[in-house]
Amino acid sequence: PEICDGVDNDCDGFDDNDAPCPLGESCIQGQCAIEITTCGTLDQINGYYILVTDIDTSPLVPADYMCFIIASNGITLDGNSHSITGDGTPSWDKGVYAGAVEGVTVKNLGISNFNKAGIHFFNVQDSFILDNVANSMNQKGINAIAVIGIFAVLVVVGTIGVRYLITEKPEEASTPED
Repeated sequence: PEICDGVDNDCDGFDDNDAPCPLGESCIQGQCAIEITTCGTLDQINGYYILVTDIDTSPLVPADYMCFIIASNGITLDGNSHSITGDGTPSWDKGVYAGAVEGVTVKNLGISNFNKAGIHFFNVQDSFILDNVANSMNQKGINAIAVIGIFAVLVVVGTIGVRYLITEKPEEASTPED
């Protein structure tokens, strides 16, 4: 039988066709993934979330003015070459926010027109920011405060760039709004 692993297990010439995944997930690129089409909180421990459409937040008011809030350990947010676009207000809005988590990956995401930061990590450990494109940020493409073991590769176009305030003890860091 076929399983979701990127391999043609049943030898029919197709990888992962009709491969089973848990309820609410689809087999995408060899992984059971939760398809997302709107902003929200990503909170399934070790969840693999994949964006399946572009999101324009300007007609919406996302929770706390953040499109995605990563709220559990081990989450992967795969933009799947799609983008999220803010409206540039208020002054603290963020495209992706992760706080007090570890083992997080944000990848393959286009992010534009968020005022505070495209990706904002606060007190995050052992995580990756890979192959994202930040465009037209008013302040920063990546804002990482009180982080340990973060590997970031970001293409920044027309934005201020990256700010890191790295401390060994999160309690020494400033508040997430800094």
